Amino acid sequence: MSSRTGSRFVAHGPRVQVDVTTNLPGHFNIANALAALAMLVTGGVDPSTAVSGIARLRGVPGRMEPVEAGQPFTALVDYAHTPQAVVTLLETLRATMKAPVTSTATPASRWPNTRPGW
Repeated sequence: MSSRTGSRFVAHGPRVQVDVTTNLPGHFNIANALAALAMLVTGGVDPSTAVSGIARLRGVPGRMEPVEAGQPFTALVDYAHTPQAVVTLLETLRATMKAPVTSTATPASRWPNTRPGW
């Protein structure tokens, strides 16, 4: 389950079943947390230790980062940098936000050599 404040899910694997909570919202962050959990457990970290570390992560600058300035609405910064990343971001926001979602983007022409197809 994902909300605007984070995500919760159950991870199942060989000999492992753990409840995972992360402060990072969105299905893409669930996928990232699952990948991190799998790598940590495969590398020998105890699953409960790995889950505890994932739960402590407060956020990633520029990735669905809340902006709090006393405004009566939710404002987030996300540097989605490909067309698919923007689509995924907007789908996540529309699924988790109760209010309308508005998007503002920086032109990709700012990075002409790193954004083929824009």
